[in-house]
Amino acid sequence: MRKKPSIVFLLAITALLAITGCEKELVVPHAIEVAGEINTDSVWQHRANATVDYLVSGSVFINARLTIRPGTIIQLKENASLFVSSGGMMSAIGEPDQRITITAVPGSKWGSIVYYSLSDTNRLYYCNINNGGRESLVTPGAMVVVGQNSYAEGKVAIRDCVFEGSAGHGLYINDRSKVDYFHNNAFNNNAGFPITVTTENVSDITASATFNANSKNYVEIRDCVFPTGEGQTITKLAVPYYIQQTVTFHGYDTIMQGVTMRFSTNGGLRADDMPGITGYMNIQGSSTEPVIFEAEQGSWKGIMLSGNGVHNIQHTLIKDAGSLPNVYGQQAGVAVESTSSYVSIRDCVFDNSGGYGIDLGGNTQYNQDIATANTFTNCAMGSIKY
Repeated sequence: MRKKPSIVFLLAITALLAITGCEKELVVPHAIEVAGEINTDSVWQHRANATVDYLVSGSVFINARLTIRPGTIIQLKENASLFVSSGGMMSAIGEPDQRITITAVPGSKWGSIVYYSLSDTNRLYYCNINNGGRESLVTPGAMVVVGQNSYAEGKVAIRDCVFEGSAGHGLYINDRSKVDYFHNNAFNNNAGFPITVTTENVSDITASATFNANSKNYVEIRDCVFPTGEGQTITKLAVPYYIQQTVTFHGYDTIMQGVTMRFSTNGGLRADDMPGITGYMNIQGSSTEPVIFEAEQGSWKGIMLSGNGVHNIQHTLIKDAGSLPNVYGQQAGVAVESTSSYVSIRDCVFDNSGGYGIDLGGNTQYNQDIATANTFTNCAMGSIKY
């Protein structure tokens, strides 16, 4: 007669199977290494127990559809970058409890995610993007770069992302490129500007962004190298805007109440025409939330109105301007160069100008109460030059 297995034997087998099963579940899969080009539609996703899902080396060119699913962990090696080409797209959509992580190999800094693609499906949602931003010959040193001036236009939607620990900037939007949806993003501890934009995509940035402990805690506005004349509406943010050199706005542009702009000594703001497009500048402060233009330190050049449209400035503090003459030799907080525009300036304060408060440049089309409707203090050359 065959003997039945003892209870002790059965318990031993059960325990062994349990241990074996646990060991199998705890196996950590190796990262999938990625280099070169992605030429076929691909999906990247998190694998159970993986500490890193994908490891990126060098410059990877995405020429097809790349979909990155919630919870995926991506590491990029020193100086590695992802380039989304004009024929490709990259959609990284995480979830609030399964965020996508895009980070560096420990102890290094990667380059950039660069969008040369105008696909409407380019997305960065619920992503932690950190420890990149290394500058290269083709990237300006930012973790996410959109477009590259005349070389390639780019477009991406960004929401609920955290940009942190960049060696340079967080987000950099080039000429003729845009972030077509921007909501609830955070920029923390970046060595450069958290965001850099041009005069023709500054409207892309909304007040939902937060900024903390960035070395240059401003949103930088650069001049547009290849302008199209697209009008912009500049809204109040949690931090000031910053202008290093004189920038020119073309088209119908509005600066909303509560906006603060800070300028370097060589910084200034200009409204001008371009072929077929008339320049208008509307600075719309309020009595409770004036627009503030001031120097980062010392003084700055001032505002120049050379467009032929209607320029309206109200409830604005223009402080420490007129440090240097503009291209027409004028030195003032506001200098008017166009002789065919109409200028209305009311309820403004011109304080500590290095030249005049206002230089009308011979323009006779202005509000006739301009001298009494504004306040002038410590203007070195006088209140108004007619």
